[in-house]
Amino acid sequence: MTIHHRDGSTAAARRRQRHELGQAIRAQRIALGLSQAALAGRARLHPACVGAFERGERLLAPELRQRLVDALTADPAALNSRVGSA
Repeated sequence: MTIHHRDGSTAAARRRQRHELGQAIRAQRIALGLSQAALAGRARLHPACVGAFERGERLLAPELRQRLVDALTADPAALNSRVGSA
């Protein structure tokens, strides 16, 4: 059974998007030489949240996503381009 969301996406597609976004966050964090704890401090998040986002385990609310983008000093369009339309 395939579960479709209101926007027509499937649960599997959303999991894939969360995973891709998490990988992009992790890659940028590592490129900047930051630990998860350091990124969490910059973004005003708990370090466990950063780990869960990177693993694609948690949905990233728009405000938290923006805080992470700001903390990574990344252009939101550049981060989005790494994960398609995530």
